[in-house]
Amino acid sequence: MEAFTADEAKSEASKADLEGPLVDYAAKGTQIALEGIEPVDGHNAYKLKLTLKNGNVQHIWIDAQSFLDVKVDGAPRRMDGKMRSVWISSAISDRCRA
Repeated sequence: MEAFTADEAKSEASKADLEGPLVDYAAKGTQIALEGIEPVDGHNAYKLKLTLKNGNVQHIWIDAQSFLDVKVDGAPRRMDGKMRSVWISSAISDRCRA
């Protein structure tokens, strides 16, 4: 087990927000910009660029129909000793489409 680097510790500290980055984003000092529309799992999604108060940048994709977050990327992580990009795709949006 290795200690976090300064960048990793900064990234983990920003995840302590249980509400997520979009709830009360302005009060948290987060700036949001629409970067376009991209397909995620075959559905259109708004790609948002979030610049957090600490300067970290995160991207979130919001389903254009359900307005649920369907993909989130984050800081690279160490898995097997190599740095890799991380993203999470949520299958919940398929259950919410009607």
